[in-house]
Amino acid sequence: LRFSFDVDEDGPSMVLVARRAAALVYYDAATAADKTHAAAWHGWGSMEKNLGNYQRARELYIKGVRLVPPMDASAHLYHSLGVMALERGRISEAREHFRQGVRTEAGAKSGAIWRSWAMLEAKAGDEEQARKLFQKGLRGNKIITIFILT
Repeated sequence: LRFSFDVDEDGPSMVLVARRAAALVYYDAATAADKTHAAAWHGWGSMEKNLGNYQRARELYIKGVRLVPPMDASAHLYHSLGVMALERGRISEAREHFRQGVRTEAGAKSGAIWRSWAMLEAKAGDEEQARKLFQKGLRGNKIITIFILT
């Protein structure tokens, strides 16, 4: 499922509220049918985040991380947790989510996690750590490496 949600300064519109209600039915059904459905947890969490419900989004992402077996772990869940923590100014928490994410098979190959973690370290002033993380991200992602080298 993919839904587009726009929230303006006045809050969610009536159309948005109706779309959220419809989406909740589908996300609830998807996660009830398969508690290990990483994409459903991620989509639901992202919808809540886009609506400004950060705590609910965090809960859903974490629930997905806990319920999805480690061999099927979703890099998207860890990445979203890390990015959201970073956006909320929770640097240590963001670092930990990125660290946990790259310990999974999918996360180790995720250029997005490595890049976000590297940017965090660069902004924190640790250029050497940022460089190492960027390099690890390039090793894990052949498409990005080829793109950069061409």
